[in-house]
Amino acid sequence: IVDRNKTATVRGAELHCKPKHTPYEGRELRGTVETVLVRGQRVIADRRLVTEQPIGGHVPSSYAKVTA
Repeated sequence: IVDRNKTATVRGAELHCKPKHTPYEGRELRGTVETVLVRGQRVIADRRLVTEQPIGGHVPSSYAKVTA
């Protein structure tokens, strides 16, 4: 769920993923992700991780299957 009226400054330390670097570090962006649902379960609420166990799964890309 996105709030298109809010702005936020990108900080790699606040990312909810293993790599904490981003080319957008320090930029102010309009529109913030407020809530993320996975299969009906709330995993991010008010921009904070609210689950302790990973519940998503890897979805392989057909792009990775390109052969030479």
